[in-house]
Amino acid sequence: MSSVPIVPSRGLGFFVLGTSIYDILTEIRNNPSQYPSSALIYDSQTPLSSNVIVNLEMNGLRLRFDGADQRLRLIEVTSFQKSRLSYNGSELARNGQSPTFRYIYNKLFGPTYPGEYLSDQSIYILSYPGIAFSFPVDKDQWKEDVDLVSLLSATNAQPAISMAIFHGQSWAEARNQLFTKPPINPRNPNVTSLSAKQSPANDEIELVRVYHSTGKVELVRRHNPSYFITLHSTTPQDLVTELGPPSSIYHKNDHRLSIHRAHGGGGSGAADEIELEADPLTQSDNGESEDDDDSDSGSTDYFYNYFGHGFDVFISTSAGHVASKVILHGNVPGSYEFNRYRRCRWEIIYGEDSELANSINGNQNSTGGVGADLGVSEVGVAGEYYFGGQTTSGPGGSASTPAPTTATPPLNSEMCFDEINERLKEKFGATQKPMLLNRASDSPSSSVELLGGWEEGDLRGAGSAEEAFGNTELYGFPGLIFEALRNRAVSSLTVF
Repeated sequence: MSSVPIVPSRGLGFFVLGTSIYDILTEIRNNPSQYPSSALIYDSQTPLSSNVIVNLEMNGLRLRFDGADQRLRLIEVTSFQKSRLSYNGSELARNGQSPTFRYIYNKLFGPTYPGEYLSDQSIYILSYPGIAFSFPVDKDQWKEDVDLVSLLSATNAQPAISMAIFHGQSWAEARNQLFTKPPINPRNPNVTSLSAKQSPANDEIELVRVYHSTGKVELVRRHNPSYFITLHSTTPQDLVTELGPPSSIYHKNDHRLSIHRAHGGGGSGAADEIELEADPLTQSDNGESEDDDDSDSGSTDYFYNYFGHGFDVFISTSAGHVASKVILHGNVPGSYEFNRYRRCRWEIIYGEDSELANSINGNQNSTGGVGADLGVSEVGVAGEYYFGGQTTSGPGGSASTPAPTTATPPLNSEMCFDEINERLKEKFGATQKPMLLNRASDSPSSSVELLGGWEEGDLRGAGSAEEAFGNTELYGFPGLIFEALRNRAVSSLTVF
């Protein structure tokens, strides 16, 4: 087995800080011999406001992601014997033994500033820019004026028990903002400024901003000006030019909701415009992929699936092959669709603002950047310590991106759906009861099952993870359909 290079402040092999959990899990899944076992740990009640952990027990690795943007923030090595690690060509664990303080301090990384002693955990943190090691030190051995080099270099001193890779000058400085400071690296390590400038199709989407009153969907990009999808106007050729070819094309033959249209469903009902999108991992009974479709593709509507961006674009053939809907996926841990798409973060500008609408109609290339406040907690599992840290919470608040100023604050993908629901009801009035959608069917080829109406008390009892996330609710508003999980996180948003 070849050694995995350590790059402080950046990553460990292909585990690069800032990378999305979608790309990390996809890479792990594609290398089963190297990563035979993995476990996902998350808070089922607050999956978007607490961090998510991928535990690679057999490799001695633990990866921590923020909940709101789902990007890698901390790489922990919990066992030096389970993976071969190297720094500048030198093995970290020689002869299968954990590295000693003397080896790290005198030979591998060199001297550094004094670290800190965490008395509640009885460990000493030796910190360098972007990397840190923890050493067990008994409380009775520790004194403020102790000679650390002599103490930790003694023959009876214990070797390092863990290592952390992070972005920052030192662990003491970085740990309190691990999950809130904007990452430096892109969500996909293959995205670079040079390649993105050569073609916008090589760029990544930072945020999707929905302008409800204009029928425009703004894709805020990392390196290029924003691109606007104009519903009922943007063509597949436009999408390919700006976003590149889709990951797949799915031809829709599912019409199970058409009965609601035929019998006078209201314009704000979820059944009027919801589409049953493709399952990217399996072949659906109700549609064909582009590769297997032998029918006339011009006779049926179809989806452009952009899994790496986290959304689908529905192309309507009856309107002349134009984009008529956009489906934004939340990639909520525990949901049916988890890791089928990268998480897509969004905002909805829905206040009545004629000046805003006019400015958006006249400007197709506005820019925007992602703000710093992710509104996540530092620890996602109660009582669990991360490397040299405490079970403390980060600053509150919801994720935000600089948006045009409106009288009504925008809605965003990190909000609890109950709050979204109340704010939209203030604008649009009372809506129909939600429809119940079952995504946890027995056959993986059966994409969805509609269960019909429900009473509020029937759905929200405690149960297993499958029970909690198997059934979702569809809430319809004019131009918007929300798919809400039992924990009130928004699993997907359809804009039409």
